[in-house]
Amino acid sequence: MKTPSLFLIFLVSFIICACEVNNPWMEEVLETKTVTFNSNGGSHVPSQKLYKGQTAERPADPVKSSSGFLGWYADNETFAELYNFDFIPIHDMTLYAKWDDSQEFKSDPVAGDFDIEGAGQFDYDGNPKNVTVAAKTGKTTGEITVYYQQLNSAASVSPPILPGAYSVTFNVKAADGWNAADGLSAGTLIINTPSAFSGISDLERYLSLIPVNTIDDPYIIKLNIANEVELAELKRLLLSSPEKYVFLDLSGSTIEIIPENAFNDRDLSDVNNPVFLQCYSLTGIIIPDSVIWIGGGDDSNDKGSFQGCVNLTSVTIGNNVEGIGTDAFRACEKLTAITIPKSVASIGERAFYYCLTLTRVTFEGTLSQNGFSSYAFDGDLRTVFYANNNQDGTSGTYTTSSPVTASSIWSKQP
Repeated sequence: MKTPSLFLIFLVSFIICACEVNNPWMEEVLETKTVTFNSNGGSHVPSQKLYKGQTAERPADPVKSSSGFLGWYADNETFAELYNFDFIPIHDMTLYAKWDDSQEFKSDPVAGDFDIEGAGQFDYDGNPKNVTVAAKTGKTTGEITVYYQQLNSAASVSPPILPGAYSVTFNVKAADGWNAADGLSAGTLIINTPSAFSGISDLERYLSLIPVNTIDDPYIIKLNIANEVELAELKRLLLSSPEKYVFLDLSGSTIEIIPENAFNDRDLSDVNNPVFLQCYSLTGIIIPDSVIWIGGGDDSNDKGSFQGCVNLTSVTIGNNVEGIGTDAFRACEKLTAITIPKSVASIGERAFYYCLTLTRVTFEGTLSQNGFSSYAFDGDLRTVFYANNNQDGTSGTYTTSSPVTASSIWSKQP
């Protein structure tokens, strides 16, 4: 048996070394190119090293919260042309992910052998809205992801969709093996939007996108607030968006105290000319059952939780509130009616003072005289409330005429 020559051993060793991936000489011979993927805030996508004549392989789509992936582009500014993965790169390059930074919805569960993707529409508030249906291929069970579009148009920005269920009509190819999924009817898909914003950052983005509206057509915001820090952030957003009127539904929140100055603030940099900063954009609020106290200021400072929210027209007080503090709703000029839950044991001074259109007050329970401050309401409401029961008052509905002043006469309804 012949022993391999030293030349042959050397040749094999040379070839093995030359083929090492990190061999600079070999990379130059093979004209290595690197394609880097910048996901623009999405999940990580590894780069690809290509040799002469190779094309890049389309990677799995990256994922980004509340955004729809629209493709890979060579330009990170205009996103003018979608990258063609049949193209053979002639130099190192970076591809950039383009996103539709919009709300993401999930369909009702569906099952079946189907391929589905592309554009579609659904009707919202009397107007067709465009959506993108993310690709689903082959045998699958579960949800289909739908992305609401048209949020990035400077000419006409459409607001994100409010909670609810909507029927989407989408484009499904009839030929080439494309079939409607089981459970879908005539190219429609039921999507269910989120029941609430996921947090303050989600709401901040929403407020930045929605157009200016009118006080008579507020955006309904369902948001869960857990603590006073989040409530302070909410106030900051409302103060920074005075022309975008909202109705807050906080019914799912767990916060226990609505503190003083919750929805108003003051700039005291000039002590001789203080500036009051109320949440003018707040038109209504549902206070959750988790709240036990709606804070107010002391007798010398204007710190009511909702004081001066002059566009507040509707307030629902949670069923476990025990106290309404001083100045809490003072000068809420457009508030027309209020129901005081039976859980309330105290109403502070001027809690509803200068509420010029507050002509209807309903007490669901009684209230000790010690807990009902003398000047909680304008007019003689307190006197009438205790007319038939000097100790605890009488539950029921009391009305007067507008404008409500210190001399207003109240009467109990039958």
